[in-house]
Amino acid sequence: MKHRQLTVAAAAVITAGLAACGSSSTAGTSPSSTSAPKHTTLEVWLMSGSAPPSLVDSWNTQFEQEHPGVTVHVDLQQWTGIVTKTETQLATSSPPDVLEMGNTYVASFAATGGLADLSGASWPNQSTWLQSLAEAGTYNSKLYGVPYYAGDRIAIYNTSMFQKAGISAVPTTTTELLGDCAKIKATEPSGTSCIYIPGEYWYAMFSFLFGEPGNASSAIATQSGGKWSAQFSSPSDQQGLSWINDNLFKTGYDMAPATQNDTTTTTNAIFEKGKAAIIVEPGWDYSSIVSDLAKSNPDNVQLGSFALPGYTASAPMPTFLGGSNLGVAQKSPNKQLAEDYIQLVTGTQYQSEMATVGGVIPNSTTLLGLQTQNPPLNTAAQAAKTSWFTPNTPKEATLENNNVYENLLGAIFSGQQSASAAAAAADSTIDSTLNGS
Repeated sequence: MKHRQLTVAAAAVITAGLAACGSSSTAGTSPSSTSAPKHTTLEVWLMSGSAPPSLVDSWNTQFEQEHPGVTVHVDLQQWTGIVTKTETQLATSSPPDVLEMGNTYVASFAATGGLADLSGASWPNQSTWLQSLAEAGTYNSKLYGVPYYAGDRIAIYNTSMFQKAGISAVPTTTTELLGDCAKIKATEPSGTSCIYIPGEYWYAMFSFLFGEPGNASSAIATQSGGKWSAQFSSPSDQQGLSWINDNLFKTGYDMAPATQNDTTTTTNAIFEKGKAAIIVEPGWDYSSIVSDLAKSNPDNVQLGSFALPGYTASAPMPTFLGGSNLGVAQKSPNKQLAEDYIQLVTGTQYQSEMATVGGVIPNSTTLLGLQTQNPPLNTAAQAAKTSWFTPNTPKEATLENNNVYENLLGAIFSGQQSASAAAAAADSTIDSTLNGS
C-alpha cells in the first residue's frame, strides 16, 4: 500500500500528551549471541515517513550494542517508483538485507523469489498479529513479510453539524447513520453532503461489501483448490452494492461524484469548507484537517471521529487495513542478522512506541489500547480489529492497475449499469486475470 504519512507538524498535533513507553517494555527477542564477522554492515531499507527518526535511531543503537561489530545503515526510500526499484535490487547480488514493503507488494516480491522464507522463526506477538497484515505477509502458506505497522480508514465528522441537527451520539449502525443523515440534510443548506465518499473510492466502499454476513472470507474473490472465484455477483455483494446505491447515492446523502476516486486534497477541502458532515479517510488525515482548520479559526476546530458503523451494532464495518511489512532479501548474506533486526523492531517495546510516538497502528491486537488519551488514534486502532484485504496474489496488481474496481463502482452508482450487469463484467475480468498464466 502506498502511504500518506504524518508531517512533523501534524504528528505533533495528533500525538500531543502521549508518552513513549519506557525501556521496561518487553522488546522483541534480539539475541546478542548471534555470531557475526567484525565490521559487518546491515543494509536496511525503510520508507520515508513510516517511523520517527528518533525511534529508528533508538532501535539501531540497541541493535548495534547487542551485536558487536555490526553497523546498521538505513537508506530511506520514497514510495514513488519503489516497486520497480525493489524488484531490480532484489535480483542483484547486493540487495538490502532488510526491507520495508507496502503490504500489497509482498506477494509480488515473494512470487519472484526475491524474499527469504521467514516461516521457521518465532516472532514476537505472532499469535496476536493484525489479521490483514499477517495475511498480506503470507504467500503460498509461507511467511515472507513480518507485520510492521498499519493504517486504516475512519469516519471524521463535523461536531457542530451534528449538534445543530440534534444528534447527541455518533451512529453505531447503518440504520442510525441514515437517520442522522436525514436530520443533517434537514438542517444544512442545499448542496451539503451528509457523508462524502466518491463513488469509485473502493478502499471505503468495499467495507460495505465485506460487512455483509456472507462475506466473512472475501467480498472480492475467494480461492479454493488453487482457483480464484470472483464474488461481486454473489447475493451478499449484490445486497451490499444495492445498499450503497439506494441509501447513499439515490437519497442524496452522498453527493460526491459517482465516477470519481478519492483524492485526499479534494475530499478534505470539501469537508473543511463545511460542504460535508462526514468523510471516510485514513486516520492520519485527522491531524491534517485539524491543522488546516486551526489556521483560519484556531478556537473553533469542531471535529470528531468514529468507526464506520456496521449493519448491526455487534461490530463496525470491516476497514481496509493498509500498512507495511518487513522482509529479508533471499540473496542477503546476513539473513540471521536481518531476522534479529526485525525481531527487535516488531517486538512489544518498539511497536508500543510506533503507536505512541509514531501515531500509527501497531502490529498486535494486544497493543491497540495505547491511544485512549487520543480519540482519533484510538478510533483508528480499535477499528483495526475488524479488517479486510485484497486477494493475496501478485496478479491483484493487474486488477488495480486496470481500474477494475473503480469501473465496477462508477458504472453502478452513476446509473450506467445495473449492479448485476456491472458485477458480471467485473467478475469475468477478475476470474481471467487471477487464474491466468
